[in-house]
Order: sequence, then structure tokens, then C-alpha cells
Amino acid sequence: MKWRAGRGGTEEFRDARGVLLARGKLPGTFSKKMHPLEVFVVGDEGLLDLILACWVAILEGRRAEGEDAEAAGEVVSAVLGG
Repeated sequence: MKWRAGRGGTEEFRDARGVLLARGKLPGTFSKKMHPLEVFVVGDEGLLDLILACWVAILEGRRAEGEDAEAAGEVVSAVLGG
């Protein structure tokens, strides 16, 4: 599982089979507007926690250090056992 670039400037979180689990749009350089994070997981609290932790790490990483969103998501996913 990892975050990947999607269409229209979105980031998509997909599992190993390619099933879309969540989608969000990061604030851009010119627009600081936050967009909602859409989560398509029903009834799995552990997976929901993983998705939210990865998303927060991506946002914090971009804000604090300007890191690449995909790299930050991969690190958090690996630490949480994803």
C-alpha cells in the first residue's frame, strides 16, 4: 500500500491489488486551500488509522521539510507495517 499521484492533482492510496482506499488533494504552491480526504474503507479501524497517519505525515512532511509526498507515505507505511 502506498500513496500515488492520481488525476487532477490528487493523491490516491491503493492496496497491492490496485483497489482505491482513499483519495486526497494536497494544498499547492499557490493555493493553500485544504481539500477533504475521501476514505473508501468500511469497518476496518486499523486500516483507517494507517490511512490517516500516512496522510498527516504527508501534510506535515510537505509543510516542515518540503519532502516528496510519495516518499513520506512510503516511510510511514513501512513503519506501521503496511
